[in-house]
Amino acid sequence: MCKLVVVQPEYSPITVAAKMAPPSSLLVFDDLRGHIDNLRALRQMLLVSDDTGYVPTQELVATNALDALVLRTDHSREAVVARKYWKEVKLMLSELSRATADCVDAYTNSELRRVGQRIVDVEAWRRVV
Repeated sequence: MCKLVVVQPEYSPITVAAKMAPPSSLLVFDDLRGHIDNLRALRQMLLVSDDTGYVPTQELVATNALDALVLRTDHSREAVVARKYWKEVKLMLSELSRATADCVDAYTNSELRRVGQRIVDVEAWRRVV
């Protein structure tokens, strides 16, 4: 899979233009694998650089409820193919989610380090993603 489009229910060009929905209600990843690789490289930079920032405005993080989404189909050959692709999409979404969450954590920790602070259990949110 090389392209992934995630559309939120509130998305339309008009709702975004009217500022009734955020631009992130439509996420287009033209090269999903490349995007994930870029996030991983960014994480490494965030771990060593206090001068690098990260604001995830065009990313997504999926909760573990994603695993529970099942594609119900009949038993045709086409349905077998559809289930295979759905499984691949879920794996890629999970990978993108982890890479995004890793960047969020790395940036949060770098900012806390920069100001000489530490928060206990700052990564507790990861229990649901």
